[in-house]
Amino acid sequence: LFAGPESARQIGEARVVKPGEWPANAPCTLPEIAVHLSAAEPPVQEFPTMDFARDRPGAIVLARRNGRFKIALQAGTAWAEPVASAEFHALETLVSTYPARLTRSWDGSVCAAPGDSASCTDAGSGAKPGPVEVLAHRTVAGESWVEVRTADPADGCPHPGAVGPPIRGWVRMHDARGNPAVWFDTRGC
Repeated sequence: LFAGPESARQIGEARVVKPGEWPANAPCTLPEIAVHLSAAEPPVQEFPTMDFARDRPGAIVLARRNGRFKIALQAGTAWAEPVASAEFHALETLVSTYPARLTRSWDGSVCAAPGDSASCTDAGSGAKPGPVEVLAHRTVAGESWVEVRTADPADGCPHPGAVGPPIRGWVRMHDARGNPAVWFDTRGC
């Protein structure tokens, strides 16, 4: 793990604590991975992951630059060089492939155009995180945006706790801290 996308200064490493097992006729166990950081307290932390497909966890990648991935840690971020077998799945593709939802990191704003803060309005007091359909995605000035509309319960997926008032517009893909405001459900609706 490195301090920056071009940095040669190594600040730690990710290590497999316990390998995963995938027996043919038994439940699988996922690998346990720990992050060992040279200047952190505590120096050993659990490696945060999120599923990118059913029972397939991966690092939470916030950016890519110069062949490195900026990944989320328990506290802060680091830059990692992926191993040759690593697969990268862009969040924009995943939220377009799987049923999507607004997360608690969504700030409640909906914009008429991506990157146009003047066109943003508050979705209203009844709006809350929940299922949405992703219609498009764009990057404006280095920031990822997705066009969403409230998911329709008639689409075949019952959505308890729907978003509230109908919404349609552009939302930021991440909050100011880099947390995803839009996510996907790998197990369906």
